[in-house]
Amino acid sequence: MQGGEEELMVNKTKRGCIRTTRGSWRVQRVKKNGEVFTSWRRPSKEERLKNKLRERRRREVTSRIFAGLRQQGNYLLPKHPDKNDVLKALCEEAGYLVDEDGNLCRKKLAGGPNCATYSEEGNKEAGEGKGFKKEELSLELTLSITL
Repeated sequence: MQGGEEELMVNKTKRGCIRTTRGSWRVQRVKKNGEVFTSWRRPSKEERLKNKLRERRRREVTSRIFAGLRQQGNYLLPKHPDKNDVLKALCEEAGYLVDEDGNLCRKKLAGGPNCATYSEEGNKEAGEGKGFKKEELSLELTLSITL
């Protein structure tokens, strides 16, 4: 093969969950009693075609939804967003900050209540926004294994 043919073969990759091979493949399932059951999956040509069309329609619908969110919703989404990007944009609109690890924290609003607790000396009316302090949360997990 020449260099150009190799590049064409590398660039011809399928997107989504559509298999590139036409042969059967092995499927392993665990029964209720714990045994592993092995069978062979052999989809027909019609089933493969339906799966391919279903996947194509799903991608078209999601691209239309994302395009609509960019245009009418003024969401700042990348060209090919995934569900996490959309959730981050929705959280941003709702007033939450999402860091790189996926942790959420409420944005501090100038005049409104926050997801924080009241301090003792502060005014406890919801509309004034005074007397709030940020609540620190911690989560400690322990794992114990018995043999």
